[in-house]
Amino acid sequence: MSLQVTHDGTPDREVQERCCMCRTPTRYWHRSDVALCQQCAKTTKLVALPTKKDWCAKERALMPKIFGYN
Repeated sequence: MSLQVTHDGTPDREVQERCCMCRTPTRYWHRSDVALCQQCAKTTKLVALPTKKDWCAKERALMPKIFGYN
């Protein structure tokens, strides 16, 4: 069974968040407030989703210049 995701409503020209699982840019979000692409929503189990806090920490660690940590 797929996890439900919702399009964030932003136009194509807007910046996209990265999927919390595969990091592909996406406009889709899970109700737990993490970005989740449609492909990962089909295969990811709810227990595997990171919390928003963990997802944000991962993104900060992977992209320190964008978040001002470098």
